[in-house]
Amino acid sequence: MAGIAALLIQARPELTPAQIKNALLTTAVSYSGVSPDLQGAGLVNAESAVQAVIALPQGVIALESEIPIVFDDPPTTASFQISKTVSFRNITQSSVAFAPAFNTIRAGFSATFDKNEITVPAGGIGEFVVTFFIDNALVPSQSIDGTISITPTTPALADRQYVVPVIANVLSRVRASSSFLDFGVFVNTA
Repeated sequence: MAGIAALLIQARPELTPAQIKNALLTTAVSYSGVSPDLQGAGLVNAESAVQAVIALPQGVIALESEIPIVFDDPPTTASFQISKTVSFRNITQSSVAFAPAFNTIRAGFSATFDKNEITVPAGGIGEFVVTFFIDNALVPSQSIDGTISITPTTPALADRQYVVPVIANVLSRVRASSSFLDFGVFVNTA
């Protein structure tokens, strides 16, 4: 992993640690039929990661928040919501407006933002709160994922989108036996 990170830095010395991590996570190859709980983001693909950072236009933001955004869904509720703050720095020489968006193909997993657009001065830090919603009746018993894209609204910068992976660990479904009650809560019946 360190060797691949060194290749990324060699290709683009200005990359932040968060950008390096993002490139590694978003270019990893998932194993078909293997739970994300067992494989994480998948197999690191050095060539794709290097090509991804070479293809990046000059940066607009540097993420200040930890990536990927990961949270666990407690199995005791029918639906669940959690809010996270995402912070980023505008690394351009001028004020830029950004629009956040959430993307997923998973039914029962959605998000809203406290702001539709964030204007950040040159060198300044912007942040928004994203609230994730999970409907346990619609999601499988596994990790589910999505991405948050942070896109400049200025047409000349619109191709400089930043993508933040989101992973929700949806825990066990309802189980019933002589020692378990609904939603996986253990009860000692002895």
